Amino acid sequence: MEIYEQENQELASGGGKKTSFSRKSVSSGSKNRAPKKINGASIYSFKHTAPYSKFNLNAPELSEELGGTKVLDLSAEKAELFNNSSVYKFSENASKSLTIFGSFKPTQRHELFKDHATLIRKDTSAALFDVIEGGISGSSNSNRICITGAKGVGKSSALAQAQAFAVEKGYVVIPVSRAFDLISGRFDTAANKKNKASKIFLQPMYVKKLLKTIASGNKEVLKTIKISKNYTFGDASTRSELKFNAGESTLYDLIKRSNKEGHAEDVYIFNAFIDELSTQTSAPVLFTLDELNIFSYQPFALNRDFDNNPIYHGDLQVPNTFLQFLSGERSFQKGAVIGSLAGAYGFSETLQVGLGQKAEPKAYAKKSEYDEVLASKLKGVKSIEVSHLTYEETASLLEYYKNGQVFSDELNEQFIQQKYFLSGNGNAQALIKSVTEVYY
Repeated sequence: MEIYEQENQELASGGGKKTSFSRKSVSSGSKNRAPKKINGASIYSFKHTAPYSKFNLNAPELSEELGGTKVLDLSAEKAELFNNSSVYKFSENASKSLTIFGSFKPTQRHELFKDHATLIRKDTSAALFDVIEGGISGSSNSNRICITGAKGVGKSSALAQAQAFAVEKGYVVIPVSRAFDLISGRFDTAANKKNKASKIFLQPMYVKKLLKTIASGNKEVLKTIKISKNYTFGDASTRSELKFNAGESTLYDLIKRSNKEGHAEDVYIFNAFIDELSTQTSAPVLFTLDELNIFSYQPFALNRDFDNNPIYHGDLQVPNTFLQFLSGERSFQKGAVIGSLAGAYGFSETLQVGLGQKAEPKAYAKKSEYDEVLASKLKGVKSIEVSHLTYEETASLLEYYKNGQVFSDELNEQFIQQKYFLSGNGNAQALIKSVTEVYY
């Protein structure tokens, strides 16, 4: 105020030629600066930062002699592999691919261990292995699966096991690791300019990301599959044209080159890629989607159509494509389709009716409670339920945690009983929390 008053006096007395007022500068140390807000979802939260901080590099190296784990070997006898409920390390190849796919979730605490490992269970793991085995020679129409179970029991871990089995068996894996991203509004949508009659909204940004993931995680097998048709994408007049020749270009060329160039027509290349995969017989295909029940929990995306109405999830490119294969409307010559539920989004009447666990929905059910279209897509899909850990499986995991120096307590019968009780009689997520709660 003093500066402003001084300038006004000078102008009034004719002693200055100023035509504007200058503001008083605010020093960088001013107390008026808004304080930083740090909350539970902030990057400053150790819980959310730890999974991405490479703490696993400091974890102890465990050999088999020191209580380490064997590498998951699918060439072993099935009875030996699935009857012991033991912890196995993923092979280097599978671990690399699953990391690229985004199959390892932050809540699984993989940063505590040097290597990615998994508990091979008698029921769930064996059932998923049979699905992957069946897909080597059978159509995906006969191998449509939904992984169900309570929150925290290990549904995403079971899906990761199926992906690992597929990688080891020479599959092409198409992984949608978080279905929420498809409808969250985070990624853009666009009209189909090549087919104006189409009611499906394209998803350029998400498809570009997905193609990069597929190319990186399936590099070797994609290089062995030649395309069956000639394709031309883009415009020659703008030097953005991409050509792919039948019998010469591979599926890896198709999706890698487009992604490398940052091509605007990735959405059409994705459709061509799926078409090629559905007709070829060189390699089986596994199409997976985690958080399938987000579509029944939130049927409409946050994206808007041309009339400013929210877009139905089935009218988006990637959900539409996945649901076509899950429903059996389309199929791969060899392969499987697996969706997994997320505990956070519940088990709605849509899922209960669609999966055959309920004859019909309650009368006058709202769209948010029962989606007839989605329920019809689930007809014929088989459920594989992930149950709570048995006492023996809990003991196996605790032994693995002990050898990995996750906790320092003595591992005895009393300790195992205590943790089994605290974990709600074998909830996998609650179990790892029960031995790391001091740190997280």
